[in-house]
Amino acid sequence: MQKHQINFSLESKRTLREKYGCRVYPLPQIIYEVLEKCTKAMTQIAAGQKVEPHTHEFLSFYLAKNNCLEFDGKQYLLPVYCLVVVDPGAIHPWINITSYDDSWIGDLSSDHGPQIVTG
Repeated sequence: MQKHQINFSLESKRTLREKYGCRVYPLPQIIYEVLEKCTKAMTQIAAGQKVEPHTHEFLSFYLAKNNCLEFDGKQYLLPVYCLVVVDPGAIHPWINITSYDDSWIGDLSSDHGPQIVTG
């Protein structure tokens, strides 16, 4: 199945950073694969599923593959491979709006607990 092509605009990037406390950094696949080996846990998000919105008291670092963030009813489709840095206190819900099950979120923060996927 063909992967979605992302046009992740500067406006989307700015909105996620300024309004929602999430900074998104696109990654080449090879860098993603190296960082993936450093994750605490990788959680698969099947088509149509989401991770419950949650927050932390610490700066959070995530690897995201084929993922989306949703805020105020608007969905922000992320670059296929990216690093997402979430500010302390920022609520962040991950969602897979694609039609395939190759969506992953990985925790690089040592204090992070398990992701709760619902569907």
